[in-house]
Amino acid sequence: MEQPKYDVFISYSRKDYVDEHKNVIPGNEVSKIKEAMVEAGITYWFDEEGIYHGDEFAKVIAKSIKTSKIFVFLSTINSNQSEWTANEISTAHMLKKKIIPVRIDDSVYHDDVILYISRLSHIDYCDNPEKGRIELVRSIKAYLSEEEIAEEQKIADEKRRQEELERQRKQQEDEKKRLEKIAKMESEIAALEALRVDRKKIVLQKEQELKLVQVDLLACEDRIVKL
Repeated sequence: MEQPKYDVFISYSRKDYVDEHKNVIPGNEVSKIKEAMVEAGITYWFDEEGIYHGDEFAKVIAKSIKTSKIFVFLSTINSNQSEWTANEISTAHMLKKKIIPVRIDDSVYHDDVILYISRLSHIDYCDNPEKGRIELVRSIKAYLSEEEIAEEQKIADEKRRQEELERQRKQQEDEKKRLEKIAKMESEIAALEALRVDRKKIVLQKEQELKLVQVDLLACEDRIVKL
């Protein structure tokens, strides 16, 4: 999986952001949420232009969700009637992304995704939008902090795993060297033992030859005496 490039993917309805002439609606909540993220130093992916269509759009959206750490769904009557936002939520759920619904109004979630997000902790934005933005930023920061700690722990665990593998490799290498040394010593001992046996045979052979010589010598002495 590709490494995350953004902290947040913002899922929203363009009807809440621009008018029919594609002009940004003054004072819209989508812009205020974007501004709050910028001020907090939170990076995000946002379909600013809405220029993608068909398969190309689907690929861009899927990749952007995949490369974001958190999925923020701006829940409004418009976004809950959008098939695109429903597809985005389904994709985020499939990719096991952290999903944070922001209830900008009291509209019911889209039927296609209500099972995915109805029980998730959401940001209550309706009564106090400013407080809602603060809570959203806090939730994002908290999750990113947890992610950072988890990533550091993952790196530390991997380092320990590599160190343990290196320790085991060195241990195996040392054991191999020890066994090779023992085998060499045993081979040398076997060679010395074979040499000892061979020399013992030679000694026995020489002793036998000496006995024969002594017998011959005695026989000669007897003949001399008889003469």
